[in-house]
Amino acid sequence: MELSKIKILYLTTTSQIGGAEQILLAIGEKIDSNLFDIEVCTLFPKGVLNEQLDKLKVKNYNLNLKNWLYSPVAIYRLYRLLKKEKYDILNTWLFHPSIIGLLVGSITNTTYILETRHYCKLKFNTRLRQHIDRIIATKMDIIIAVSNAAKKILINYEKVDPNKITVIYNGININKFKFNIKQREQIRKIFSIQDKIVLSYTANLRPIKGHQYLLEAISKIKNQYTNIVLLLIGEGVLRNELEALTKQLHIEDNVRFLGYRTDIPDILSATDIYVHPSVEEGFGIAIIEAMAVGLPVIATNVGGIPEIITNGVNGILVPPENPQALAEAIGDLIEHPDKRKALAEKGQQHVAATFTDDVMVKKYMEVYTNLAGVSRL
Repeated sequence: MELSKIKILYLTTTSQIGGAEQILLAIGEKIDSNLFDIEVCTLFPKGVLNEQLDKLKVKNYNLNLKNWLYSPVAIYRLYRLLKKEKYDILNTWLFHPSIIGLLVGSITNTTYILETRHYCKLKFNTRLRQHIDRIIATKMDIIIAVSNAAKKILINYEKVDPNKITVIYNGININKFKFNIKQREQIRKIFSIQDKIVLSYTANLRPIKGHQYLLEAISKIKNQYTNIVLLLIGEGVLRNELEALTKQLHIEDNVRFLGYRTDIPDILSATDIYVHPSVEEGFGIAIIEAMAVGLPVIATNVGGIPEIITNGVNGILVPPENPQALAEAIGDLIEHPDKRKALAEKGQQHVAATFTDDVMVKKYMEVYTNLAGVSRL
């Protein structure tokens, strides 16, 4: 007798491609379609994520939530979808989908509701949001934490039963993140940075990502290393503020705001040193992308980042919110090419062994089959 597939709906926020959405796409590409029937729904209107899902032939929806005044309509649309499709598992991603998903999933008697927790925010969370996070987490059937740091916060601050938490590290398709000499030359020519020491950072422009500390670090070393340039990849609410800060620090010639990009592997190939100055970080998928390309990485010692980087072995860790420490670490790697090479090689090996999407998707499938009471893997 042939067993029916496990039917899963992923509910996430935006239709733009960020770290969480990259993981969804990896699951859509790699999950065993003989065992699982997956679909994706976003709160916000249709965008690039939906286009990529269409290419993977993954059925997808959006609730067309243009602003929060549309919340009742979005909730009703999700209610109709869950009632009609009768999913075995609803897997929510990020804060707002977890609120709405838990509410509507409970009303529609969805068999299992689980949350993938990508963040471990404390500094930037209001008390109300922390309280809501705690309520959501305790009512989920299972929580997938993207790092042990995220798990620790779930246990210590949100009082979640440790038995309900499974840690699954994010993974990437390392074949998509390979050093490309032709693209390196082309990107450096496009931006007229052929003779520059190039740093890069991939992150949404928002407070938690710590861009201002990196800009301050650049201002500290720009006179010593006159050919340094920083490429900032990403968009966000702080763009105007950060651009104003570059002018205030007199580093306009050293910083390029590239906005949202789809050619991140190419930009990484054009980079000499990758810097990740987050104030808090659940995991740091951009870090493993840079390491996969073969870049030396400087990152802050926060959240799940120390689970990726062993300081001095496969990368450099510095304290958060510390421009001086960032400046010293950058200067040290600029002056020691052999150290850059050694860190990059170790980092690349570590990612290939630990943070691939094949490993990640296999663990997600194990969670789903265990939760649904089906032993197929």
